[in-house]
Amino acid sequence: MLETPNGKRGVSVRIGRNQPYKRFNKTIWIDEDLDLPSWLSWFLKSVKKLYLKLFNKKIENIQEDETYWKTRSEELTHQIILVTQKLEEAQQKNEQYQKTIEFARKIEKDYQELEKNYADFNNTITKSVAENKGEEENLKTQIKNNPWLLGLECSVEAKNQDIDIQTQIDLHIKTKYNQDRIFEIKSPNISPFKRKNNDSKKRVVISPELSEALSELLIYLRRTDIYSDRKGEGNYGMQKATGYILMGYQLDDEEKLMLKEMNFHLYPHIQVMTYDDLQKNIQSELEIIKGQKGATK
Repeated sequence: MLETPNGKRGVSVRIGRNQPYKRFNKTIWIDEDLDLPSWLSWFLKSVKKLYLKLFNKKIENIQEDETYWKTRSEELTHQIILVTQKLEEAQQKNEQYQKTIEFARKIEKDYQELEKNYADFNNTITKSVAENKGEEENLKTQIKNNPWLLGLECSVEAKNQDIDIQTQIDLHIKTKYNQDRIFEIKSPNISPFKRKNNDSKKRVVISPELSEALSELLIYLRRTDIYSDRKGEGNYGMQKATGYILMGYQLDDEEKLMLKEMNFHLYPHIQVMTYDDLQKNIQSELEIIKGQKGATK
């Protein structure tokens, strides 16, 4: 940093050769009042033009100052958005966890009884798969008697409604938050996917059973909306319900990927849940209930 006799401040850069001996012949003066970003942009453009004129080659890896910082700004903005989304997701998970703890504190049944109910439910699942035997009705009955298996919010202050014979809805659950959930339950031994033409080398496609379940569920959801809109409560008394299909067990990696992609497109109105997922949810809930019961002793 230098200052000229007339009071101007700036930076003086000496240029020249450093090897084999020092020799600096010229200097570049950068005035304090110089618009440096614009000057750098002009300088880079000039170098590009000169290089193209002399060697007939383009310089692609030198960016103008304005373009570079605009790109960096966009990248940083994108990173901020991603961090914000992760923060919101973490907050939502924390809120859900706090709600789960609240529900767990209100469970009146003994922990041993809940464990037994789950053990019976789990045995029915494994038996169905091992013997390739349909157990839909048995599982529906167990879920109706223990709606907490579908989520703790379904057991605390929830109004469990009977099967609607008119539209053959398997199960209608109303949660504590007044959310309506319609379940189409299939046996665990029925897979939601199959190989095209039953060839193991062919791609995975939706099974006829899942296709039928989706069709039925869409009809159920539409009928509940239409009939519930008549004369207030109507015949059903529920609108904009969420649909769930429970089927499948121990899917392979390709089937899991197919399920993830399908659920992405069906969300938020319909979701397909496997019995594996349900088992994991139940086990997690039992651990929370066990912890809360231990804390209140």
